[in-house]
Amino acid sequence: MDMVRISGIKPSAGLAGKGPDKTVTVTVVVRSDELGRFDIDVHVPDRGSKEANVEDARAALVRFSRKLSEALKKKPMIFEKQ
Repeated sequence: MDMVRISGIKPSAGLAGKGPDKTVTVTVVVRSDELGRFDIDVHVPDRGSKEANVEDARAALVRFSRKLSEALKKKPMIFEKQ
């Protein structure tokens, strides 16, 4: 069974760890019988409430998943240069 859950929300450390940058990191766990487990950190502006931050993270993941799906359909996967 596929599922998506929030495992935590924490203030972001800021640029080079020099203090908060008014964003939060929402850690999302995606589990799928077929693909296993993915932990994804989504950085969103801190809107001051957990619910608003989670909705922003959800919207960012929806946009990302659409673009990822489009990219996978259009282009072959290639190795990154190292």
